[in-house]
Amino acid sequence: MASSGTQSTSRQVEVQGWLRTYDRSATYGGLDEVLKLIDHALAEQEDAEHETWMRWQLLKASALRLRHMRDVRHSDLEEARNLTDTVLHNASPNTELHVLANYCMGRILEQRYDFTFNQWDLRHAVDFFFTARDQMIMDAEFGRDIAQDLKVHLGRSLGEQGLRFGSLEWQLESIQLLKSAIMELEDQDPLKFLALTAIALSRGRLNRYQPEGDSGEEEALRTAAPYIDEALRLSRNHPLRYVALFGQLYQKFRWAVITNESKHLEEGVRLGQQLISSIPKTHITHLGGQPIMTTAEIYFRKYERQGILEDLNESIRYQNLYLDTNPTAPHPYANLCESLCLRFVETNVAVDIDNAIRLGEHALEICAKDDVYPLFSHLYLGLAYARRYLWGEILDDEHKSEKHLGEAVRLAMARHPRYPDALAHSLEALVSLYCASFESRSQMWRSEEALSYMRMAVEHTHHPLYTPRRRSRLGECYMIRYALSKNPNDLTEAIQETHAAIETSTPGPEYHALLHRRSWALRLRFEVSHNMGDFEQSHRDLERALSLVVALNHPKQAFYQSELGLLYTLHFQHSADTRYLDEALSWYLRAATSWYSFSMSRFRAAITGAELAMDNKRYAAATEFYMASICTLRRVAWLGLNVSTRHSLLVRSASQLPGNGAAAAIKAGQLDKALTILEEGRSIMWRSTLELRADMTDLEEFDPGLARELMEIGKKLEYDDIGLQPVKAENTENLAQRRRRLAERFTSLIVQIRTRPGFERFLDETYTNEELSNATKQGPIIILNVSRYGSDALIIRHARPIVTIPLNGMEHQSVLEMARHLSQALKPARDGKGLRYLDQVLRDQCKRLWLGGIGAAVRRACDGWAGAGLPRCWLVPTGLLSLLPIHCAGIYEKNRNIGIQDFVIPSYTPTLTALLLARRRLRRSGPKDPRNVNMLAVGVTEVPRYRPLLSAAKEMAIISRLPVAGRITLRTGAEATVSRVKEDLSTHSWLHCCTHGSWNAGSPLSSAFQLHDGPLPLSAIMSLRVNGEFAFLSACHTARLSALLPDESMHLAAGMQIAGFQGVLGTVWGMADRDGPALTKMFYDRLLSDGRPLDTRNAAEALHHCIKQLQAHIPLCRWGAFVHFGV
Repeated sequence: MASSGTQSTSRQVEVQGWLRTYDRSATYGGLDEVLKLIDHALAEQEDAEHETWMRWQLLKASALRLRHMRDVRHSDLEEARNLTDTVLHNASPNTELHVLANYCMGRILEQRYDFTFNQWDLRHAVDFFFTARDQMIMDAEFGRDIAQDLKVHLGRSLGEQGLRFGSLEWQLESIQLLKSAIMELEDQDPLKFLALTAIALSRGRLNRYQPEGDSGEEEALRTAAPYIDEALRLSRNHPLRYVALFGQLYQKFRWAVITNESKHLEEGVRLGQQLISSIPKTHITHLGGQPIMTTAEIYFRKYERQGILEDLNESIRYQNLYLDTNPTAPHPYANLCESLCLRFVETNVAVDIDNAIRLGEHALEICAKDDVYPLFSHLYLGLAYARRYLWGEILDDEHKSEKHLGEAVRLAMARHPRYPDALAHSLEALVSLYCASFESRSQMWRSEEALSYMRMAVEHTHHPLYTPRRRSRLGECYMIRYALSKNPNDLTEAIQETHAAIETSTPGPEYHALLHRRSWALRLRFEVSHNMGDFEQSHRDLERALSLVVALNHPKQAFYQSELGLLYTLHFQHSADTRYLDEALSWYLRAATSWYSFSMSRFRAAITGAELAMDNKRYAAATEFYMASICTLRRVAWLGLNVSTRHSLLVRSASQLPGNGAAAAIKAGQLDKALTILEEGRSIMWRSTLELRADMTDLEEFDPGLARELMEIGKKLEYDDIGLQPVKAENTENLAQRRRRLAERFTSLIVQIRTRPGFERFLDETYTNEELSNATKQGPIIILNVSRYGSDALIIRHARPIVTIPLNGMEHQSVLEMARHLSQALKPARDGKGLRYLDQVLRDQCKRLWLGGIGAAVRRACDGWAGAGLPRCWLVPTGLLSLLPIHCAGIYEKNRNIGIQDFVIPSYTPTLTALLLARRRLRRSGPKDPRNVNMLAVGVTEVPRYRPLLSAAKEMAIISRLPVAGRITLRTGAEATVSRVKEDLSTHSWLHCCTHGSWNAGSPLSSAFQLHDGPLPLSAIMSLRVNGEFAFLSACHTARLSALLPDESMHLAAGMQIAGFQGVLGTVWGMADRDGPALTKMFYDRLLSDGRPLDTRNAAEALHHCIKQLQAHIPLCRWGAFVHFGV
């Protein structure tokens, strides 16, 4: 056994020598054979002395570490770590074997850090190296080679740890260890060039966070340079020469950072390309991927310095190259988040900002709580949300941005002696969000907080590159406080700071923003002093800023063009010289039609220009602005946003837009454009939903694959999670991003299809003049428009020109007061007293409507009608008029009874397009066999929290006795569930629904039918696709609009039309329960009289007949509740 042990020990020494050679030379020929030899020895030594067997285990661990260095197979490192861990647990402390095991574990963890950048591996490696060193000191006979190796690897690891955790003490100790090792090592020993590279990096970093600042780092870099030069000389033909090349690249990068000189950036780019080309693809993540990431950062700095977008693209390309390796550290994800944010600002491509947020969220998820990366992850993620908020004005993005930036500031303040740049950057980012949201949240305390933070950011700015930008932002903070305080001292400070920022800056990608802020400050002073010097300098700054963004093809062009429009507007208001008004309108029009710019900037420019033109009676110009705003509105409220978000955005941005635009066009005598504005600017969400459901028959014949993809995307986009099922908070962002990608693909496919012959108007649902003429054969269309600029009725009759009738009694303020009064009247309890009050309010309002122009419009519309009976008449009220009872306008007094029902059979339609589309569908479906007309009847008597609906059973009994040739399906009680009703709707063309209806003024999408097991909300109805003809909705509030956005027709009856029904009978307020059965019997008796089949085209006349009968027996507040929509 003794001789066997001696033989085994000599073999261990031999194997250890081979492994040492592989380690030094980084060439691994014969390594696999050595591993086999070690495995054989381990098998032989199964019954041998325990210490001998553990030595073989350490040799195998070293061999596996080397194989990992060759093949980059992480399972090798894990196995090596497990083997070494076993030895550490079994070896006696303070023995040679325990020292070797600690050194071996340190090497394994150091190498894993090199490939993963996991700082915990680095920390633990240092701990193991220190343990090995301490035990070696006690054993004077320990080998010289292992002592040298330990010095180099402990010194290198300490230097890395000193950088990661900001410790000067560790950096100094690193330098001492490496110095000692370099003096002992021979030039031909490859370990020497690795030690030289490590000491160069440690020396170069020594003064980076010290009080001397950049001057101290410059001296440190000069001291480090000879070490790198020597490392490059010694490593000329070594496989790991790229380690020394990285040391050279890092030094060049730091020179570029502290001097901001282009020559260092250009040289850094060259060195980075050379370095990356020298690294084997398998080792691209070696050194923690720092060669790739440093090259990416040099390109990034070059972009910051010179503003060349291609440099930013290259930086992003290198960062993505590194992310392809699935790094476990958070910083690559956070850095790419920042870069994509900047590219989004340059290019306005939504996928960049979405990817930035996704990466920022991921970086935050994988951060260790006590390292520095949560700070930067919160910072860049907060910036990403802020950028997207500025783009789409989604309030949730603003809230998330403020949360993450606030956390970044908190973390930076706790760590700012070590990371002064991070503190200033975090403060600046939070202030930029405050400035962006100032219009909507102009609070003095926020302006004071922004000013305080920005002063602190300037004070803690470490790098002079950022000083001009931050001083300029400080000037903006003074301007914001001036807007609230009107203190001239604030304006003086703003001008001084913005001027100093420009004077100390060099042209770069953000120079245009510095020019704009000074222009803004001078414009504010011109507004007060009317000093032409301020006007001219402000003008020069803006024109220069605009020329810079035009040269870069930057999407901020419309914003600067609008600012020039504002500057000329102020001059016009002061001088009354119309030449300045002409210039202002010209700049606003350029901004409104700058199609490469941000959509919201274009939209605001169009609205501002329109209002300026209207205020100065330039009606034709105002019409052009409103036409431009309508074109942009579809992009602002695009399909990439879900229905709820689009609705809230339209409420904020476009509630009065269509009416004002139509008023301008009417005053300009451009009635065709008035129709276009009203059509394109209203029912935005309904139109986009209908677009997703377009008939694909022709396209399927031409290109089945394209049609299939378009239909699949349409179905996915149409599915809106709001109100359908709960969504976890963490999934909301993913769903929103997925929706945007689908919307982008849908839009690109439409553009592609429209290039095909015969498909130039594909999914263009606008009507032709011929279609409009045919639509009025059955009766006229009256569009009622109300605006602060005037109220008018547009009357469209068959084969006649469009005419207008002024609604002189329907001024905007009057209509607003009437809508408020009616809303209040609908709130009291429905007892006798409450109903009498409501009836009186309705009588008063109907009279005002009739005398205010509705009566004259109806009479004019009927002029020349030669058809049998009363003509059909489609009413299209806009804006606040949609909230009033237009369908029963008239005088209802004892000695005088006259109203709209005496002249026409009224129906509503949200838009002309909706009516024409319903007619197209009806025409395409052709006449139906009466035997195949199936009706679904839904009756729900009792639901929780609602009083019993006793009329439901009576209505179901009436329906069950109808002489309908087809099938009637009754769903009552427990059978009237949400899922069953939704399923039945797909197989029935007629619906009669008698349930409680709930109306939600604040959230129209939540308005619902109350079924047995819960509500069927409007948001769910919108997702249905049925081939329906008519829906009789015997429920309260099914056609009641919300005052938030009446032009969007967000009610249950309109939802039924979207789902596929060509006609709908609904209620504009609560109905009396007892009226349901009476109306049901009268309606179907009339509809089926003389043996006629169910036909949706006769429904309006049947309802009109019922109303005339009911007028004689019940008050206006009861019969006036019922309305007809559709064909």
